[in-house]
Amino acid sequence: ALLDYIKNVRPKVDSPYVFIRLRKPYIPYSVNDHFGDKILPYFKLAGVDIKGKHHGLHSLRHSLVTNLFESGTPVNEIAVILGHTSAASTKAYVWSNIERLRIAALEVPQK
Repeated sequence: ALLDYIKNVRPKVDSPYVFIRLRKPYIPYSVNDHFGDKILPYFKLAGVDIKGKHHGLHSLRHSLVTNLFESGTPVNEIAVILGHTSAASTKAYVWSNIERLRIAALEVPQK
């Protein structure tokens, strides 16, 4: 959906921001526009349980990173996709599920 937006919907203007207004003036959304509130109905339509969870645009970023990581994409490549200069800052975005945590857990040695 994001790729479709960038290629087919986003106005063809020279702006470093991904999400910009679709009508003139083509300026980025500000924190006062509450763009996250505009996607809330779509979370509900999709049946996403948002109770007690972050559910704004940043959660979409986290989901993308987690899906890329779980599909085997190297962290360095994910960092490039996100525009990070360091893979260390990208690691904070990776959310592990319980199975990943079990794999990473160390065995407790028997006495």
